[in-house]
Amino acid sequence: NENPIAVQLDKTNRFGSAEIFSEVIENSETNNLQIISNYDLEYYLDCDKIHGRVTVRSRSEGDKITLASRKCTKSLKKLFNELSIAPEKRNSVAVFADDDGVILVEGAGVDARVAVDKTTEKILKIFIKKRM
Repeated sequence: NENPIAVQLDKTNRFGSAEIFSEVIENSETNNLQIISNYDLEYYLDCDKIHGRVTVRSRSEGDKITLASRKCTKSLKKLFNELSIAPEKRNSVAVFADDDGVILVEGAGVDARVAVDKTTEKILKIFIKKRM
């Protein structure tokens, strides 16, 4: 398992085989969509809904997420099963958390608690690039 690392804004962070870049942008600068390509993932989170420090780590026992797109809470174990992520690869999936819990799971999405909505002013944009 990777040790948790603090996510630093405007700087490339490394987690396993991924490079992670994050920045704060104004809501007017984005179309509020999660953008996915073969090896790049881009996520948008509401800065004002994030509590404390953001870290990136591998999964921990008891981790749960309520995906904004699904509106139901799932354990990461159950989510990884649904996404057909092989057990040996699960510890390399980047899990972002704030002081209150999981806010983003690489390849799955953003927690409803920090999802961008019509009241959002500042957005944390997280870009994950997988090294091939």
